[in-house]
Parts: sequence; C-alpha cells; structure tokens
Amino acid sequence: MRKAVPGNRRVRAVEITAAGRELFDAAHVAAAPLADELTVDFEPGEAALLMDMLSRIAYPGRAD
Repeated sequence: MRKAVPGNRRVRAVEITAAGRELFDAAHVAAAPLADELTVDFEPGEAALLMDMLSRIAYPGRAD
C-alpha cells in the first residue's frame, strides 16, 4: 500500500498490507523444505552463514 509522507508531497511510503503479510509468511513456509533440501550437504553453521551473507547483500548497512 502506498501512503503519502507528511511534509513531502513528492514522496510515497510503501507499507505491506495484512494480505501481503499473509502471502509473505505463506511463501516462507512453502520455501522452507526447499531451503533445507538445498543446504542438506552444508557443514554445521554454513546455512546460517549463507543467510547472513545474503542478508547483507540484500540489505547493506542494516544492523541486526
């Protein structure tokens, strides 16, 4: 959902709707078995390391 930003008529903020959140959550549940299958041969900790690295690529500068 796009929303106006107070004080700046040129900017729109994007906010996920309840339906969007449900779809996002359902996609994560559906993807979990595939993620497990893709990482089955990883050493302990490697799947978490991969997720950390991919998150840093997708969200640079974001502190967790």
